[in-house]
Amino acid sequence: MYTVLVYLLTFFLSGISHDFHVSRCEIVYRSESNSLEITQHMFADDVEIGLLKATGLSDPLHLSTELETHIADSVLQNYLAKCLEVVVDGKPIELRYLGREPGEDNAAMWVYIEGENCPPPGEMTIRYDALVEVFPDQKNILSFQKDNGDKKMFLLDRTNPETSFNPE
Repeated sequence: MYTVLVYLLTFFLSGISHDFHVSRCEIVYRSESNSLEITQHMFADDVEIGLLKATGLSDPLHLSTELETHIADSVLQNYLAKCLEVVVDGKPIELRYLGREPGEDNAAMWVYIEGENCPPPGEMTIRYDALVEVFPDQKNILSFQKDNGDKKMFLLDRTNPETSFNPE
């Protein structure tokens, strides 16, 4: 109990808290491997709150801390599988969770996902609605890049959780 109190006190006094809710999802299509490389950057405390609300868990997961529970990764993986969907030419792409790591200051985390056997994208639809059910002001920045081409950027939120586009 004492270590939990110390953690919470350290967290709140460290200035890590924030008044905005934003995440970033970068998707890069690699034609040489017909794959999607997906990187998500999210605030760890926002994800913790989102996971507790989405799963109904009563005990904190302590993401990206030395107190992290053994189920944290599987809970995160299941949650993100519901928050991100990529459809290429009308066919859903199976996404595989690769792992995660804390950001430099432990306030945020990087999550890595891959979509294999993805045909060269024509029309794409991407839904990315992470944490919109928790924070009404949540903004999710989505970017897409095909190989080393121009990057397309989209701002998604609770009222606009997906976008459709032609990557060419």
